[in-house]
Amino acid sequence: MRSEWVPLSAAALITGAMALVLAQMLNPIGGNESTAAALEAAGTSQGRWFAMSVLFFGAAVGLVVGMPCVLTLFSGRDSPRGRRLAMLGVGICTVGAIGLAGVSALMLMFRALSVKNAVDPAIIGEVIADRGLGVMLGLWVYSFLGGVLLIAFALFRSGLTSVWVPGFLVAFLAIQLVAPSAGRVVAAIGLMAFAAGVTGIAIRATAAGREH
Repeated sequence: MRSEWVPLSAAALITGAMALVLAQMLNPIGGNESTAAALEAAGTSQGRWFAMSVLFFGAAVGLVVGMPCVLTLFSGRDSPRGRRLAMLGVGICTVGAIGLAGVSALMLMFRALSVKNAVDPAIIGEVIADRGLGVMLGLWVYSFLGGVLLIAFALFRSGLTSVWVPGFLVAFLAIQLVAPSAGRVVAAIGLMAFAAGVTGIAIRATAAGREH
């Protein structure tokens, strides 16, 4: 990546992470709610649901555009340890980030169905339980989480950033284990840890780009 593009990519990475944090703060339901509850919330909290959907889309764009700046850390001539791991992590995480755009579209569909009273909650529950849809959603989610894990390992191994940077990423992943049943506040804390981690990456990438 050309050095003058690195700050733009870094800014996009931070913006994408913060969009995820704001989306979670606007979420009117917890992570363990039923499909029927989600459908009802989409209709009763139309404005918040729409804003949350837009933020998810913005997060997808920001993270995808921001991923190249992560590789900037590993582009030195001395071939730092963890480069291949980082490249793999960025590729996998990008797939998950792209999936956020799909989640955004699915949420907007929920809102439209709820506002128009176009579907029975029981039926939409059966639709969401479809195996094909579940596999695709799972692919997006675990690609994102797996990519973040690989990037964190690459940063630990390379030592290109302070330890707290991958540490926040690991903290984010650890919180995901309990977030669905712990509520919105815990989920928001996890995303804040993710935002802190990628902010550290962006700052270091920008500095590295100036050095090159």
